[in-house]
Amino acid sequence: VLVVMGGAPYHEPTLSKIIQWGGGKKAKVLVVAWGSFDVEDSWDYTQDVFSEFEPTWIKLAPMDMPREKRKFLKLLNEATVVFFTGGRQYGHIEVVEEAGVRQALQKRYQEGAVFAGSSAGAAIMSENMFTGARGFETTIDPEQVEVCKGLGLVSNVIFDQHFITRSERYNRMYSYLTTSQERMGVGVESEAAVAIEDGKHVEVIGNGKAMTFIKTQRPQQYIVSIFEPG
Repeated sequence: VLVVMGGAPYHEPTLSKIIQWGGGKKAKVLVVAWGSFDVEDSWDYTQDVFSEFEPTWIKLAPMDMPREKRKFLKLLNEATVVFFTGGRQYGHIEVVEEAGVRQALQKRYQEGAVFAGSSAGAAIMSENMFTGARGFETTIDPEQVEVCKGLGLVSNVIFDQHFITRSERYNRMYSYLTTSQERMGVGVESEAAVAIEDGKHVEVIGNGKAMTFIKTQRPQQYIVSIFEPG
């Protein structure tokens, strides 16, 4: 299961489902905060909200990577839920690349661990991801949008977070899809989440909406849809 969360605050029913998919009280939650602006604050908040569901353990991924790569891989192989915090999406990916753990993360996802992320932690899940660089706010121009390689857990789609409330994100999505290989973009509102099970079943959960942008065969024409939970 892949859970793409639009941003904080985390919605309790969404977290409940993540823990349920991860094994309920047998769940083991690995919190990855490599991209966080304030690691201690992110860790305290995430630990507190997940603790309410009484998983077997909640642990913070080692921050001193790649030196602690072996310790990280051990925790990763034990975890049933891998949760990426918000912050800077490129911060997450920098560590993934420097430590050389992208393949290990993909393997653990394929083995059945639940992968979830909020905000920046959501943006990194696709094959390509927005880096978070600015410049797209007032124009629709592919040259103003910066992307890089993400975790690659899903392909042919790109995710964006804090959608709807941050209206300039429409510019970024349209700009990218104009020339991208992906056929679809998914924008997720804060407090909402998109859950993908078995790569097929998709549902919106949480407290908010998600939007999809699907390319048509006509240049710069898209099918735009809005989805609510349920």
